[in-house]
Amino acid sequence: MATTSVTDLIARAQAASDQHDNFVTRTQWLYWINYFNKELAVMVAQLGYPYHQYDESIALTGALEYTVVEEPLAILGFYFVEDDGRLRKLKIMNPVEKRRLGNQMSGDPERVVVMRNTNNDLTIQFQPVPTSGTVTMLAIEMPAELTISDSVKYPLGWEEYIVLKAARRALAKEETINPLIMSDIQEVVEHIKMSAANYIMASCPTIRNIKEENENLFDGPDSWFWL
Repeated sequence: MATTSVTDLIARAQAASDQHDNFVTRTQWLYWINYFNKELAVMVAQLGYPYHQYDESIALTGALEYTVVEEPLAILGFYFVEDDGRLRKLKIMNPVEKRRLGNQMSGDPERVVVMRNTNNDLTIQFQPVPTSGTVTMLAIEMPAELTISDSVKYPLGWEEYIVLKAARRALAKEETINPLIMSDIQEVVEHIKMSAANYIMASCPTIRNIKEENENLFDGPDSWFWL
């Protein structure tokens, strides 16, 4: 997987949009690179490609609520770690459903609610309330804010999406339309979709929900919490 510097992304976008002066400032280019980098990350995740996926362990202490310190781009699911090390998927509830059920007794968690409190903090609540053990949160990493000295890493030349979208924005700034760039963007999007589909159809790592009778090997998330 190739690494591409931010300066290289800007240079490629300048070449694609034929911008060889200071009509577009370096600050503006950097803003667009960051904007479309996150847009690409969201698109890749929506296609089901687990890029920058990670696990975070939550130590259960009996607390009624846990705060997520580093917010992810999306939460894919929660899994309770059984005594034998196997993972049991928790049912995801919405806040309204939680209010209907009310407070639950202590015990191993079966359900989970993700919501924001009055301080705009992302919080997690489990039902029943667990007093010990571990829950694994499966999530997609939030793209970091890029500086001019940073770089991005995408497979198969996917970063061209960032380049072309930034180039199109530069052309729009000078009130110019380039049909070729529009066509190139569509080709890159189709390339990303095809590549992601090929990965999903291949033999890739999965988490088995061992509590399901059918032992579905392709048990995906009920829903993704986009943050």
